[in-house]
Amino acid sequence: MKVLSIDTSTNTGSVAIVDDNKLLAEVNYDSKSSHAEILLQKIESTLKKSGLKLDDMEGFAVTIGPGSFTGLRIGLATAKGLAVSLGKPLVGISTLKALSTSVIAGKAKQYPIACLNAYRDEVYANESVMSPKVLAEQLSKVEGEVVFVGDGAEKYSDIFKEKLGKQFKIVKPKYTLAASAAFLAVPLIKEGHASDLANLSPNYIRKSAAEEKTPDHMTRGF
Repeated sequence: MKVLSIDTSTNTGSVAIVDDNKLLAEVNYDSKSSHAEILLQKIESTLKKSGLKLDDMEGFAVTIGPGSFTGLRIGLATAKGLAVSLGKPLVGISTLKALSTSVIAGKAKQYPIACLNAYRDEVYANESVMSPKVLAEQLSKVEGEVVFVGDGAEKYSDIFKEKLGKQFKIVKPKYTLAASAAFLAVPLIKEGHASDLANLSPNYIRKSAAEEKTPDHMTRGF
């Protein structure tokens, strides 16, 4: 099954095409301004690299967060547009779940953890947002090696090393987020578990800065 996948959850975006468990093509790029200005071009580049056309795709995948509010909206809107125009299924995949597929437990006692930089001195992990110190405290209770992947782990590695000591290990992602999301989406699409496009929305996890500054009574009823 050929699936085209999109990730725009961070400043580093990616597009990938897989056929079942085989990676056909992937393109990684840095978005210096907006994903909207470059995403379609990268989709075309990935298709050209794979030697396939959009009509050859049997489904689509997209990361739905956590991550950049604007980036997630752009990626999801683009993926929905492709799915609707071609009449093909679409699956939304957690950004953290996609990232965690890069960690393969090679030992009996290994705890994989996807960790993204959430800015404001926080990280996204375990489908939550928290300070790196709180995450380190939680993970200190884990037995065995804690294997991190993601830019949050890199940014706050000193904090994790201090708390976890020899338990701390960090690895580089094996694939782009788009490719990892595609591999997760293939069996879901085959089993008929495509997302409901009408209800598929980004999982921001936390409120935007503007929402956090707005008093609760101002947002009630909206």
